[in-house]
Amino acid sequence: VSDGTPKGTVQLKGIPQVSSSTFGASIPLGNRGILPGPFQTFQPLPWIPLWLSDGTAKGTRLLKVLPSPLKLARVQTHGFLRVGKDVFFALDLFGRFQKSLRMLLKSDGTPGGTVALGLFPREGFMSMGTLQGKLYFSAVHPSKGNELWVSDGTLSGTKLFKDLNPGAKGSEPSAFFSLRGRLFFGATTPSKGRELYVSDGTVAGTKLFFEVYPGPLDGFDQEAHFVRIGSRRRAFIGAGPKRTKRIWVTDGTLQGTKPVGVNLPAGFYSYDFDNPSFALGTLFFGWFDHRGVEPWVASFGASARPYGTRCGTRPSLDATDPVLGQKMNLHGSLSTNSPNGILLLGATAPLSRPLSKGCRLYLDPFRGSLALPVQAQKGEWRLNLLLPAQSSLQGLLLQGQVFHPLQGGGFDLSNPVELVLGN
Repeated sequence: VSDGTPKGTVQLKGIPQVSSSTFGASIPLGNRGILPGPFQTFQPLPWIPLWLSDGTAKGTRLLKVLPSPLKLARVQTHGFLRVGKDVFFALDLFGRFQKSLRMLLKSDGTPGGTVALGLFPREGFMSMGTLQGKLYFSAVHPSKGNELWVSDGTLSGTKLFKDLNPGAKGSEPSAFFSLRGRLFFGATTPSKGRELYVSDGTVAGTKLFFEVYPGPLDGFDQEAHFVRIGSRRRAFIGAGPKRTKRIWVTDGTLQGTKPVGVNLPAGFYSYDFDNPSFALGTLFFGWFDHRGVEPWVASFGASARPYGTRCGTRPSLDATDPVLGQKMNLHGSLSTNSPNGILLLGATAPLSRPLSKGCRLYLDPFRGSLALPVQAQKGEWRLNLLLPAQSSLQGLLLQGQVFHPLQGGGFDLSNPVELVLGN
């Protein structure tokens, strides 16, 4: 376990040490983690121990032991997604003689709320998304291939949701993201290629949303990144005229799904963003052309980006894009024991300042800030600010962070949110 310093990087106590043992990667659940293991290659056993830990020996305990269909030599954490108070996660199970399976599980951090939801062939990648408190994911059906599944967190409620490409091949859903209360993802059919699909949570409302490249050829690659651009949009690499490549954006509407900028240079390996990163209202990415991989940028106007860390009771902060002339919504969570906080809006600090208990201040305290009181109801708060429609504010960069006084003294800080004002 590590706090990011050499001194704070130590062996986790509280779990029995077994010679030549391995663990699956930790699955985050709030300020704790679920750790599968230990497993021994030379002594496979038919169960899956799951440990729950906050990083201390006192806070580490055996959560549950689940039966395994294989005598396990090792386990790999395949993926996870937080849905409400639960975390869904997939484990790749490896037995002897190259036998393997994939298991989907759910946990709320209690033994009773930690259950196995299904077993699947270990083929491809299990993508995950969430809508209306349910998990949507891709998994292999014995006769229908890799298709769209759903789970409400129970064994009986984990089932095939829709066969988008009837037959044995499957549509291979992936790249799930949510916009405007709907779930979007990529899927492939022989007549349309790989295109953008949408679901409103009903079988009838799960359908083709937009053809980036009309016809049987793919509109975008199967491994395409859909990069969050503020709170309103996603950006991705899609097909352009004559099979060129372009940056596309979507805001979840047909009118707002369109290409932006110029055609990208053709290159043998160019099919998706290389290491994309969004910050300062700008998308930074690499692109491969005849010179190799070179750095590119694309700007998108108003944007809000939560980042960084929070501390103590872990208050949170998020915001909608700060569009000039419109209302910006800021919202977050506070401890129910201390429902009052102060929202700070100000200039960015050249370097974040470490404070007590691992808290970091991302605003510059020497350049002034706007302080607004917030009060949480049942742990949640919201605040609307009307932004002036002044062109002189275009591109202005602000940082938001919540100062959270605690009963009995002391304070916590939320994660920061980077705000770029614009259109």
